[in-house]
Amino acid sequence: MVLYSAFTDPDLFWGRIASNPVFEPGRDQFFAPAAAATRNDLGLVVTSGSHDLPELRESALAWFQEWEGRNDAPWALNAVTIEGGTHAADSPNSYRIAMSWLFNRNRQ
Repeated sequence: MVLYSAFTDPDLFWGRIASNPVFEPGRDQFFAPAAAATRNDLGLVVTSGSHDLPELRESALAWFQEWEGRNDAPWALNAVTIEGGTHAADSPNSYRIAMSWLFNRNRQ
């Protein structure tokens, strides 16, 4: 739901955290352009554990590669690999990393 809302209604939330998201069903939607935003301060953090299930990790890496190279995102993106992380076991690390980035990214 986090990625769905980021793609369909980017202005709904200022910041979003997708911890080890699953890109199925609807994979095509997450590789297509997102809806336009009216704000320019939006942030999206997507994390993936390096020890996640192979099919989930492969999807995450493909998504990271796609979106890290694009300039049409309505949000600033921080795509993070949590070394040694798994799907559900590293949710606290995902949120800690994401909250720090979301609240400190404009202070640099």
